[in-house]
Amino acid sequence: MKTEQRYRGARVTIMGLGLHGGGAATARYLHSEGAKLTVTDLRSPEELRPSIEALSDLPLRYVLGRHDTQDFRDADFVVKNPGVPRSSPYLQHARRVETDISLFLRARSNPLLCVTGTKGKSTTATALHHVLLQAYSDAALGGNITVSPLAFIDTLRVDAPVVLELSSFQLGDLEFAGALEWLQPQVGVLTTIMPDHLDYYPDMQAYLHDKELLLSSVPPGGWTIAACGSEYLKQFLSRTNSRVCVAQAPSGALVRSPDAVCYLDGEHGYLQQGEHAPEEILRSSPLPGDHARSNLLAAGAAARLYGVPAALTADALSSFPGVAHRMEFITEIEGVRYYNDSAATIAEAAVAAVKAFSEPVHLIAGGSDKQLSPAAFSSIGDGAAGVYLLAGTASDAIQQQLMAGRTPVYGPYNTLRSALDAAVQAASPGDVVILSPGCASFGMFLNEFHRGNTFRAMVLESATTPTLKQEF
Repeated sequence: MKTEQRYRGARVTIMGLGLHGGGAATARYLHSEGAKLTVTDLRSPEELRPSIEALSDLPLRYVLGRHDTQDFRDADFVVKNPGVPRSSPYLQHARRVETDISLFLRARSNPLLCVTGTKGKSTTATALHHVLLQAYSDAALGGNITVSPLAFIDTLRVDAPVVLELSSFQLGDLEFAGALEWLQPQVGVLTTIMPDHLDYYPDMQAYLHDKELLLSSVPPGGWTIAACGSEYLKQFLSRTNSRVCVAQAPSGALVRSPDAVCYLDGEHGYLQQGEHAPEEILRSSPLPGDHARSNLLAAGAAARLYGVPAALTADALSSFPGVAHRMEFITEIEGVRYYNDSAATIAEAAVAAVKAFSEPVHLIAGGSDKQLSPAAFSSIGDGAAGVYLLAGTASDAIQQQLMAGRTPVYGPYNTLRSALDAAVQAASPGDVVILSPGCASFGMFLNEFHRGNTFRAMVLESATTPTLKQEF
């Protein structure tokens, strides 16, 4: 029993229960801190059943399938889910807005290592946590990785390092909530930046603004690792007062000279600080593709600059198993390897997945439109033995890009099962079948995780059948 409760008697409305665990973790934390909770979500009780069942032991008031203005007016504060637009008229009635990240930052002052970017942030953050665990057994990982830091706040040691993966939504929400000052990471990592979420942001600059919030939050004594490529590098480096490490030293003049450089030489990765001799921080990459090696390099640089010895960093990264839904190896069936890359929700990520393999690739792609250009699909070239399109609002445009080249295109298929069946029939021993959609998943699936879990389950179910192709 807690002797002191931070929010005892506070009336709190949680806006957006969601299905990724953030809303549930927020509710459980605030209840333990003495708050009186209303949980509201536009989804129905049936859609939210897993989250509701996870909270069945708490005395919560639910308002589902709608929002009521009075719940926002009467609340001492509202906790906003990242998926809720900041322009929501209901938020205009809130006296104060918080997020699960802001609540965590207000309550704890643990050392922070934060990762953002368009692609690669989950792999980088998880790999960084994997390395830290070798030196700090109580290191924690949370944020956009679908683990709210409020889920482990009560068991977290005061000096344990915490890795936070932060999306543009989460960073923008911290500014919106007036809580950005609490974000003071010792290390901030910026991974690959590409156009994304332009169905939410009015333009690319608005998207970049939210990403830059991480850089401006790193204090002068900390480190910013810019692994974002050269296109936006000058802009980003002008936003930070911290020490800077640049990945794969770019060509052209920088706004400022970096304090350190990390770079790849084959599968090996090195970090050089100033005039010191380079240190090996990545000995080999267990994940396929140049983009995966770049992510591991950034994770290794972050760990080393935080203070983890170089040799320990290199050893740990060599054993990193990867992340679910991100080039996740599922199994091999009759000589064909299957990968789940459902988190690839932009065209460039799907193309990178294909190019990660020297073997023929059968790509399952397509889905719903995020107002992004599908032009990158035209660069797949001979890398894909075939593309099997899922039905969706973006798939026609993808098909047009692919048909301009020589890549065989099949579909669109109304179910993932039928697309998988077609890919399996066409694949030969030594080939690769990969789900890397290059699109969002709304309509056919609840989200990219539901899509990836469904794909994995279908493949593993098929693995129990020795005559896979005959049954298909």
